[in-house]
Amino acid sequence: MVNLINVKVVDGIITADYYPESNFNDIGRLSYNMDNDEASFELCQTDINSGINTYATKAIQGIKRLLSKGEQIPCNFTQMWY
Repeated sequence: MVNLINVKVVDGIITADYYPESNFNDIGRLSYNMDNDEASFELCQTDINSGINTYATKAIQGIKRLLSKGEQIPCNFTQMWY
């Protein structure tokens, strides 16, 4: 699971901090442009160490899932998968 906190939507750009599982000290940052579907990241250390950016990718997927359902983006939320 990945936790997204401090989520903000301004002028079509969603920004958030994210952290993997319950590791509150391993925070990354992401930005997602809704207009052109582009994302950028400051990866958390877990993503850097793994080399596959799982948590950043899953965080963006969670944002896109909410947008596709027409739901509001909450200030904080958790994206889970199995």
